[in-house]
Amino acid sequence: CALPISIIDPADLSRSLDWEAGQLSFDNEPLPAAVERMNRYSREKLRLGDPSLKTMRINGVFSAGDMESFVEGVSALYGLNMTRKDGQMVLTRG
Repeated sequence: CALPISIIDPADLSRSLDWEAGQLSFDNEPLPAAVERMNRYSREKLRLGDPSLKTMRINGVFSAGDMESFVEGVSALYGLNMTRKDGQMVLTRG
């Protein structure tokens, strides 16, 4: 019975240090994963209102919990709109 092979990636030291400083670092991360990480630290939650946004990738460093800045940056970069609905922020195509 062969054992499965595991691959361990080296730790990303800069990303770890960003987190310790209250920053969330994204390096070509899918937008849904970035939104999920940002939602962990924010009172106001963000959701994607358009399935086509799932293919977008995010690069950058944002303050954990600062959803307004995250939304502003992503919206400016990709020409998205944010509306508030049912107590959440919703991103859609512009």
